[in-house]
Amino acid sequence: MRIDYNGREKAVSRQLSKWKTPSPILMSNDDEMVLCTPSKKGWKTRALLSFECLPPDAVSQKITERLIDSYVTSIESGRVPVVHGWSSMAHAMFGLMQYFQLHVDPASFSDLTPDEQKELRRYEKNMARALKHIGDE
Repeated sequence: MRIDYNGREKAVSRQLSKWKTPSPILMSNDDEMVLCTPSKKGWKTRALLSFECLPPDAVSQKITERLIDSYVTSIESGRVPVVHGWSSMAHAMFGLMQYFQLHVDPASFSDLTPDEQKELRRYEKNMARALKHIGDE
């Protein structure tokens, strides 16, 4: 399904003008995703996966998976610095979680069992106490 943006020029223009640096942007609605690329004569648009006849949610999922795969490959190849690459992705995913009011239990980030975490907190507390004692001498 092709989307007709006739009569919507101002709304589209407002969205595009929010981007100060002329670089490609991805726009979407409930029916399609469009890659918009700046050119000297305005914006060139290209509907993504328009010939595959997929439902809109499948199009979004396929594009998302391809973007994630490409990003991870860029981190692993060194094109994106490892620390900043993973950190940026974590912030982006956290932002999505916040947007949809989803929550993740902080304990789920660790592979340690609750008992192991408790033991390490006890160790850390004892080390802090010992270092304070050493510093007081």
